[in-house]
Amino acid sequence: ILFSDLARIIKAGNSGVSFSAVTSTGTIQTLTERRSSIRAARNDILLANPELGGDPDLATALTQCQSIVDGGTGSTKAIVIISESGSSEEDSEAAASDARARGTQIFSVGCGEQTRLFRALRNWASSGNYDYTPECDDIAVLSYPVARRVCEAFEPEEEPTPLP
Repeated sequence: ILFSDLARIIKAGNSGVSFSAVTSTGTIQTLTERRSSIRAARNDILLANPELGGDPDLATALTQCQSIVDGGTGSTKAIVIISESGSSEEDSEAAASDARARGTQIFSVGCGEQTRLFRALRNWASSGNYDYTPECDDIAVLSYPVARRVCEAFEPEEEPTPLP
């Protein structure tokens, strides 16, 4: 799954939802959608691909994302992780628990085999707060309100805008 593939999930005018991306080195890439420009400083969703620019490491990605969220404007509602995790489940769970304790909602979007990533995330998901959305069958969601918002915005017939 590429960043450009995820761009089509969020459409212009959908309650002002915007998102930006962070690589494993902590570099923020701002994404653009067909009709809107997104500024990292006011992102609603932080999209992380820990396999870009380094070894896949879910725990590190979560930690870096939470650091960016903590230093931001307070408007970030969710972190989206794209990964087949290379982290241990214990490290992933610890990082995710820390993010969750700070009120961050987390999506996982798996690349390839997703079992380990989903298991690690399910380990810390509170009961009743985990949901799987078949409409977006690559997305395991740990926050249903955000999941519904993303699913409602998902338009598979639209072509994503490529990144520059």
